[in-house]
Amino acid sequence: MIHQELLQEQELHQLFLQHVLTHAPEVATRLHLRSAPAGQAIAALLRAPERFVEHAPLGVFGVQESDYPALLAAALHAVQTLGKDLPLEEVLAAERVLHESARTLKARPAPELSDAHVVQVERRSRRITIVRIQVHAPTSYRAGQHLWLGPSLTPGRWMRVYPSIPANEQGQLEIHCFDSSADSSVALREGDTCRVSQGLGTPIELDDRDLLLISHGTALAPVRALMLDQLNQSADPPRIHMFLSAEYPGEQYELATMWQIAATAPWLAITPVVQHPQDAWWVGATEHSKPPRGLHLPQVGQVGQVVASYGRWLDRHIIIAGTTEEIRATQEALAKGGIQHSTVLDTSPRRFWEG
Repeated sequence: MIHQELLQEQELHQLFLQHVLTHAPEVATRLHLRSAPAGQAIAALLRAPERFVEHAPLGVFGVQESDYPALLAAALHAVQTLGKDLPLEEVLAAERVLHESARTLKARPAPELSDAHVVQVERRSRRITIVRIQVHAPTSYRAGQHLWLGPSLTPGRWMRVYPSIPANEQGQLEIHCFDSSADSSVALREGDTCRVSQGLGTPIELDDRDLLLISHGTALAPVRALMLDQLNQSADPPRIHMFLSAEYPGEQYELATMWQIAATAPWLAITPVVQHPQDAWWVGATEHSKPPRGLHLPQVGQVGQVVASYGRWLDRHIIIAGTTEEIRATQEALAKGGIQHSTVLDTSPRRFWEG
């Protein structure tokens, strides 16, 4: 257990950055360390080194083998300065964590990156945009895995994204972006260049059961990829029932396309669910959220409650995709209906050391 005095994120950041700027300014500039959450990263490493090392794709962020001496020296300086009044063994324990972690990370091959460019940006509602990207090499990932995407216009800033289509030899990639405020804008524009990693994280593993897929908002992307993968790979796909949850009807941004797929796939059923029966004035709905004429309107309520109202789904492999809070609320609603088991895919924005 690392002493709490050594986990002060703001102080760690200031001491670390000061040391790198003094002794290796070229590293600080290339890795954009002034805006990087260095203090959070060092504290996370000290708290849970195994977790940090397991998930760290540091090569994605531009860290080179030659950078480790400068980064390690700066981290050691920060810890030693913060721990100057602590017992020596407390500081030595933290130093051992830093040395061992740096040794492991330095020996690990950097994740493969590919150049790419944005070919289309399509606004589906005020807060939701679909971005299509052409990668200059075949992509490799499985449904449920994420990629790191770094726009050239914002060097040093990487986004964790979940593709909405299966990997293909043509290098085509589609991502679904949610803007957290009604007047914000997606950073990517048509013609922008970026770099993209290959698939990272744990893919969704299936068994022989039919599927119940529950998505919240743009977390539709990875379950959509899973559904399309079943369509493409299996001559006899499992039965799939997809519940698409959104806050407003106009944010059912992929509903028209999903209905079209379901119309040609008798094994696929689509049920839209919304929290509010009508759009707020700012939603900015498009034709993509409109169901075909004659089909029922979305059900209203918490998606877990709606799903549980259908029965216990004992024959289904249940997969829930969304943020931590959305998944928790849905699992609680399912549990009240006697439905306990599910696979979760947490798409919350988070740092790599958060899993």
